[in-house]
Amino acid sequence: HLNAHGTSCAGIIAAANNSIGIRGIASNVKILPINVCPMGEYAETEFLAEAILWASKKADVLSCSWGGQGKTPMVLADAILNALTNGRNGKGCVVVFAAGNDAPIVNGLATPACEHGVISVGAVHRDGTIWDYSQRGVGLSLVAPSGNIFLKGDIVTTDRMGSLGYDSGNYVYTFGGTSAACPQVAGVAALMLSVRPDLTTEEVKNALQNTATDLGTSGYDTTYGYGLVNA
Repeated sequence: HLNAHGTSCAGIIAAANNSIGIRGIASNVKILPINVCPMGEYAETEFLAEAILWASKKADVLSCSWGGQGKTPMVLADAILNALTNGRNGKGCVVVFAAGNDAPIVNGLATPACEHGVISVGAVHRDGTIWDYSQRGVGLSLVAPSGNIFLKGDIVTTDRMGSLGYDSGNYVYTFGGTSAACPQVAGVAALMLSVRPDLTTEEVKNALQNTATDLGTSGYDTTYGYGLVNA
């Protein structure tokens, strides 16, 4: 159900404000979906890089609830840097990545969430404490509320219809992980750009970090980053 995953992330960002189902953070914002799991599994690195390059020419915010471990392959790092630098006619695309769900087994952020300039997002429980699975480390930007992993969460969002989705209906009620946290920050970034399209990607990132609600130890830390995203 990897393709259902993207539909659930998109709903958190953009589900319409129409009194049906859920409402996304940036209701009715235009979504440019890119299927990086065309054969039911993650595509090769070159395909992912090509997808980012293609999206950076058409989209303002790239919301990426996927990643791996280890060093980011050069072709992928270059594609992200190009999006951050040349997207939006030189103002840069806002690139948001999930921090990863493999803590404490893995130390540090997932790739490419660890890349410079990327907004990396961890997941906190409803009580504001970090989920044990949420990867952390130098470069973590923000956290957002989410549920557990392996479809044991409590985030309600859109689903593919029928047998194509996680559940038989049009919604999934058990979404979670840093995959659900990432699109929340992307949605807030979309709201910001809808009001101030002149902002550079660095200005958007700085504003998100400077207005976050501090969690954990005072100031920046590698568990909560700058804190809880605060629209």
